[in-house]
Amino acid sequence: MIRNALAALALPFRATPLVATITLVLTVVAGAAPATGAWLTMLLVDELTSGTASAGRAAFLAVASALVGGLAIAVLYVGGHLGEVVHQRVTLTVESRLFQRIATLPGLRHIEDPAFHDRLRLAEQAAQEAPGTISQFTQELVRSVVLLVSFTGALLVVWPPMTLLLLASVVTAVFARLATARREAATEEAWVATDRRRLFYRALLTDVRAAKEIRLFGLGELLHTRMVGSLATVSGARLAAARRGTLVQSALALLGALVAGAGTVVVAVNVVSGRSSVGDLVLFLGAVGACRTDCPEWCCSSARPGARSGSSGTTSTSSAPVTTCLPEPGHPPRRPSSCGTSGSATPTTARGCCAA
Repeated sequence: MIRNALAALALPFRATPLVATITLVLTVVAGAAPATGAWLTMLLVDELTSGTASAGRAAFLAVASALVGGLAIAVLYVGGHLGEVVHQRVTLTVESRLFQRIATLPGLRHIEDPAFHDRLRLAEQAAQEAPGTISQFTQELVRSVVLLVSFTGALLVVWPPMTLLLLASVVTAVFARLATARREAATEEAWVATDRRRLFYRALLTDVRAAKEIRLFGLGELLHTRMVGSLATVSGARLAAARRGTLVQSALALLGALVAGAGTVVVAVNVVSGRSSVGDLVLFLGAVGACRTDCPEWCCSSARPGARSGSSGTTSTSSAPVTTCLPEPGHPPRRPSSCGTSGSATPTTARGCCAA
């Protein structure tokens, strides 16, 4: 699993090294910008509340804070465009390697194997969706790490125990989200045959080769019912997994709010007693807000559609995992055990499928 994850993270740099490197640099800059802006805002607030404020220094800090905020937004836009470029290059690479592997499979026994089509369906999903998820996940991970490191100093200066509390809450959120991702991956793998059967019924309803027999035997309503039933079954399973993930994330969000609230109370009391300044409170609030909202973002992106390869081991975007998701040449063939699993929509399969 770790090997596949490292290969997937390295894939953008293999597909387009220059653009991926520039994107990485911009992501680091975007991660450091919020902390820089927060420090400038703290200095500005301290300057305004010091009683001996200088108009020139206050104006400089205000302009610098605004410029840093604008630069951060511009960098995010440029990085987003370059991320899309990386996404397209990675998609081209993954799609090419996947179907090149399929083209080298000898004989027809794999094409006639329902298990092969199930795994191929998962691999196609990964080839279409995972490149974007990998690019987004890499950018969010780098940006979040830089942001956390840059704000750690602020938390240590203002109230050191808050660093440990936030770290504990972040680690808990990451492990909980990974567990949710595994459940989602297991759901996709468990119901992939049903979902492929739905696509088979849909193809039959629109296939000109099967249209004559479907109308001759009045099979349209039957195929429609089975197609909708398969869709409802798969959708229900996916919603159940998403519902469990939502409950977990909501509970973790409430826990994070309690931790942040306790820290804010402590810092506010220190401000009232004179042990901390108003600028320290502003910096602390900015650091806590950034750590709470940014870290769950990248750990949630790891389980979005297209990133379901972590637990199943059948869908991945690196060169080796993509090819190993397909049967090896020595894999014994199996005859289709149920209708709609061979992948072809011919009049004969339409009659045999619907006669059951």
